[in-house]
Amino acid sequence: MIERLERYLERKNLELNVSKTKILRFKKGRGRLNKRKWRWKRNEIEEIKEFKYLGYTIQRNGGQEAHVRERVRRAAAIMEQIWGIGKRRFGKDWERRIWLFDKLIWTVIGYGVEIWGWKERENIEKLEERYLRWIIGVESRTLGYMVREELQREKIRRRADKRTWRFENRLLEGYGSDLTRKCFMEMREKGRERKLSGKEKE
Repeated sequence: MIERLERYLERKNLELNVSKTKILRFKKGRGRLNKRKWRWKRNEIEEIKEFKYLGYTIQRNGGQEAHVRERVRRAAAIMEQIWGIGKRRFGKDWERRIWLFDKLIWTVIGYGVEIWGWKERENIEKLEERYLRWIIGVESRTLGYMVREELQREKIRRRADKRTWRFENRLLEGYGSDLTRKCFMEMREKGRERKLSGKEKE
């Protein structure tokens, strides 16, 4: 592939910036990849285990864990800041505090939810439950379903499922990029033939 890319760039009279180029090899499962040296002409290209693209973390095993961890970390940091703001600005106004969650925290957690799956969903649900307990001022041991029932909140999982369903419908209607639609159709076909791996089913 590197040789093909080299020929292509020469035809187009382009140069590759080796200092900004990395190689990410994908591998199924958790097995280790033998370290290789990748060369572009006389320069060595670094091989990496994960890569961030437009805020989405791509891992070489195809997993979503790194992306979800980053989302949860960012959302928790925002949550710490909102607690002070929410208490000062809205006092005991529950609706406004929940509005803060939906506008500032859910947007961070939900970034890319249409494609990143829900294997790590427990972390996300715990984060929301922690916030909801704070809103109504109950102990951390209070059961999550009781807190959600009190505030009439559905699980984040349901909200994410709805968003994913709308995203898939838009792809079926012809919206979105060609690449996304092709990937989606390929997954549907594999699903019909029952050839999906565990990660693909997720």
